[in-house]
Amino acid sequence: FLFGKVDDRDPVGVLRESGFGVEFPNYIVDVQKDAKTGEYTEAIQFQCLERGGVRVFEGINYLSRSPTMTEAELKAMHGRAENAGMVPYGAGEDQMHTNER
Repeated sequence: FLFGKVDDRDPVGVLRESGFGVEFPNYIVDVQKDAKTGEYTEAIQFQCLERGGVRVFEGINYLSRSPTMTEAELKAMHGRAENAGMVPYGAGEDQMHTNER
């Protein structure tokens, strides 16, 4: 179970998420919107948790409101993650896996 909240003390684009007994910053790296409705259609999130100066967890989530994505849509998300400098943290195509819905 995860719960998210916005803390006014955090920089813009950070959602505090808690789950599994831990709270961590969830950085909203990229958002895509529907041109007609303005509704969010895709997002890329990055989580990083450090303890004692040591990174103990990092996670990258590609989120889409569509239950299926084309190969081109997924490649576009990889490209936006690469442009955001996330490949060293595991966002490369060869470093990720997909979860079927």
